[in-house]
Amino acid sequence: MNTILKPVKRRPNWKSRYHTAVTISGAFAASTIGLTVAMGVMHYQDAARIALLNEQLDLSKERIQQLEAEVKDTHTEAEWYHDRIRDLHRAEDERSAIKRAHEEFIKAEVKCLTDNLANEAGFEPENGQLAVGTVTMNRVAQSRGANTVCGVVYERHADYRTGKTVCMFSWTCRPRRAINPQLYSRLTKMAQAIYLKHERETEVEDATLYHAEYVHPDWADKVQLVAQIGQHLFYRP
Repeated sequence: MNTILKPVKRRPNWKSRYHTAVTISGAFAASTIGLTVAMGVMHYQDAARIALLNEQLDLSKERIQQLEAEVKDTHTEAEWYHDRIRDLHRAEDERSAIKRAHEEFIKAEVKCLTDNLANEAGFEPENGQLAVGTVTMNRVAQSRGANTVCGVVYERHADYRTGKTVCMFSWTCRPRRAINPQLYSRLTKMAQAIYLKHERETEVEDATLYHAEYVHPDWADKVQLVAQIGQHLFYRP
């Protein structure tokens, strides 16, 4: 005879389930606490890192400000040097311009003196030519009007008796005549020696007037004769 076995119904073990639930709850709570603690640690670490980054950022800003100040100072200094260099160039240009003007002035003065020697004493002996140059330079030094060679050579005034224009050197009132190039070259060297090296004819070192021997101007009796060289008579006041 077959026996039929019926399943046995077991009563639920509430105590076991409770322990399981408590275990799960405890684990969950522990996990939650651990997560919270971990998150707190992470938040603290992040906050510390952010504070460090902010500090580094502040230092970077300060360094940037320092660099900007240094760049500004450097720029200011560069501008100063640029201005000084510009001033030096300007001064150099001015000095060069003055030098060129001075050279042109001397060249013109020497030419006026050479022209006077050639026209007044071209056929005179060498010491006679030097004497005319000496008188010309004495007039430049003592003149109350013109104070340059060219000014003295081309000086003119009106004759109070006739009202006519009188030239200090008569050749300047006459048409120019041709002058031998070799003679002019030699007289140019003499004029340079007179003007630049102060070469003088000692016999007439203080004379300011002269005339040709074939004329006798009114003023000749009122001044002192100092020498005759060639065809010219030289006087001092």
